[in-house]
Amino acid sequence: GNALASLDNSGVMTIAASANAVAADGDASASASVDTGIDQYAYVSGEGDASTLLTNSGTITITANASAAGASDASADAEIDSEGFYQYASVNGTGNALASLDNSGVITIAAAANAVA
Repeated sequence: GNALASLDNSGVMTIAASANAVAADGDASASASVDTGIDQYAYVSGEGDASTLLTNSGTITITANASAAGASDASADAEIDSEGFYQYASVNGTGNALASLDNSGVITIAAAANAVA
């Protein structure tokens, strides 16, 4: 048989991690992390086609933001750990595998950190 993982976005999609730390006395530490924003997986064992399809005509935003303010010390870490997008299509046998990203919209993938002591 066939395997299909499909996402069609025509609106606004936001995937976000946010951290904020404030310490009037002492240290402040903030950490924000997104592992994988969008993960698609299609696998066929035997006969068939495997497809991952992502179509975007809207807005996709994947962000990690961290802010820390401490009296004596501050640290902030923001990251997109793996990927903004991950697509995996595989056929172990007979068939076709396709991973497709069709974007006519806006895609933003960003991480920002700010620390003040």
